[in-house]
Amino acid sequence: MVIKNLNELFPPGLPDPAETDLDHLFDGASRFRLLAGGVGKGEPRGSQVLVERESPRDLAELRTLLRFSRTGFHCMCFGDLALEIHGPEGRRAVLGLHHGVSYRWDGVWKTDAMLADTEALARFFADRGDTSMRDQHERARHERERGDKQFAAWWAAAPQGVPPFRELCDEFGVMSATARTAVPAAIQARYPSTDAAVRVLLHWHGSGAGPWSGYPSYEEVPETLLRDYPLETVIRVLETSPLSPTETEGGARLLAGWGFWKNRARERSRVGAELRERLRARVVAAGNEDNLSRFDRAWRG
Repeated sequence: MVIKNLNELFPPGLPDPAETDLDHLFDGASRFRLLAGGVGKGEPRGSQVLVERESPRDLAELRTLLRFSRTGFHCMCFGDLALEIHGPEGRRAVLGLHHGVSYRWDGVWKTDAMLADTEALARFFADRGDTSMRDQHERARHERERGDKQFAAWWAAAPQGVPPFRELCDEFGVMSATARTAVPAAIQARYPSTDAAVRVLLHWHGSGAGPWSGYPSYEEVPETLLRDYPLETVIRVLETSPLSPTETEGGARLLAGWGFWKNRARERSRVGAELRERLRARVVAAGNEDNLSRFDRAWRG
């Protein structure tokens, strides 16, 4: 579940996270409980207790493992786990653990805190019977490896002459303003033929991870560059050139996307039925049902 209003969780005037707050929290603490389900408005969202310990040694180690490395950000969900800290007087605090890497103290701190040693805290809980945080790390590692492979394949398909990725996109994978001017010039210099330039960009656009929705933001780069070309040029290339599967995929993805038709929606009828069917056949062959649904919706109404 996603949080829609941060002010509900972070009212104005709350202080930044501080290690001294944790010192006070654990001073005289007598017990901790780890529960499934995250935290909402300071309360656990689940009731299943995963770990419960009263050992002073465990409490001291837990305090050390909650050290954080940075603050100043907000995760937009309720987290995965709830960590209760109890004292002789009862429950003192409920911390929400997020994705195995950060945590939140609702109503006390104005931002989340990034764990300084995520692996150590995961081992701590795993040694006491709950592997959920360690499992999150393992899944995240596999996702990173898969993402690295997908990026490598996408980048290998980039046109010759494109600058290094660090100059092409910012840290979020969005093409920089400088690159927005430099890249078209570099492509034009390397591919003087407009048709050749469009084809290499279509190949790049068709070499993504696969989905046309929920993809890495850097995959928008070739579409952004293709929007600079007149529709008649793109149609001519798609209709008259002997296209590779990735070039055809790139053409189908481009013409099915709302971004390409922004400010020229009335021109959509210029894409002939024969071309649409050829592009659709490629989408069918690729086997992604969501992509096919998006392609078909692009030509309705």
